[in-house]
Amino acid sequence: MTTISLYQIIEKMQYRKDTRDFIREKREASGLSIQKFAHKAGIDPATLCNIENKKQGMSKKTLVQIILGFDMKLSEFFKQLEDKNYDY
Repeated sequence: MTTISLYQIIEKMQYRKDTRDFIREKREASGLSIQKFAHKAGIDPATLCNIENKKQGMSKKTLVQIILGFDMKLSEFFKQLEDKNYDY
């Protein structure tokens, strides 16, 4: 049985197109603007905007900050993301 570390999961998810779509959906569902959510997550609003619009990648640290900004456990975020079925 292969064991995957949380680091490996984050590394995989940070580049996925659907991760960015999911971040936008979660933020919009929370009712927060890009500026308010970015402040809550401790990241630059321009960075969040670029991530959501797929104009910029995100570091592992930024992805973790975003997840924590949703007041979620990392495992909960990734489970919800995997349960979504994005058709591209």
